[in-house]
Amino acid sequence: MFTLWLADITEPNLPKSCCISFPDGNDDLMNFEVTFKPDEGDYKGGKFVFSFQVSPLYPHDAPKVKGMNTMFGSAINLSQLTQPNHEDPPSSDAADVLRDDPNKFKSNVKSAVSGGSVGDVHFSSLPNLAS
Repeated sequence: MFTLWLADITEPNLPKSCCISFPDGNDDLMNFEVTFKPDEGDYKGGKFVFSFQVSPLYPHDAPKVKGMNTMFGSAINLSQLTQPNHEDPPSSDAADVLRDDPNKFKSNVKSAVSGGSVGDVHFSSLPNLAS
């Protein structure tokens, strides 16, 4: 039974735009990283890494999730990386730009994903799928 569970968690059936890794090896399945590389939408070409720490008290304690990249206008809600929505804003400033000037929003995302600046905020380059 444990072998089946281990196979499920270490070889999950994920979309091609996602992958999971275990930085501490298969001995620590409660700490893992999910990498999301959007293949559509405004964030296409970016690489976003999220670190998950699952408490031994799960499901009574929620997992801790940390975004490892600074991202323009996005949050942990991964669906917003492919379909941003100004009515459910992760950032009110970004939501205002998305609502008022969608082309400027796309330009800001492109700048952020390529390691540029948006206003006073500089973003690290988010390498493409090739990296």
